[in-house]
Amino acid sequence: MNDMITRAACEHALRRIAQGNMDGLETIYDKLGRRIYLLAYSILGDTHAAEDVLQDTLLRLSKNAALREDGNALSYILTVARNLALDHWRRRGREIPSEELFGMRSDGREESTEIPFSALEA
Repeated sequence: MNDMITRAACEHALRRIAQGNMDGLETIYDKLGRRIYLLAYSILGDTHAAEDVLQDTLLRLSKNAALREDGNALSYILTVARNLALDHWRRRGREIPSEELFGMRSDGREESTEIPFSALEA
């Protein structure tokens, strides 16, 4: 994947996608896939989640390219990726790890449910 792409090439790729030509997605993947992945990874810190965001970005572009307003196509693509990564991060924050559900720490010891007295002062 060579992640060098011009704004004009991004615009052309999105226009092709909007017209139903999915070769535009291949261009975006080839030229921006690494950049999208690294953006998602910098937000999520998880390789699998970053891969999911890359895939979701391409899917979102395939569905919404025709709805995009004029403007910087490269910024649009990266904004879609960033927003999807942030959505993923927010959803992940709502998930409760199983060890918390069962009052266990990751090392297998029971988790204390007591609140330290110092935390109550303030």
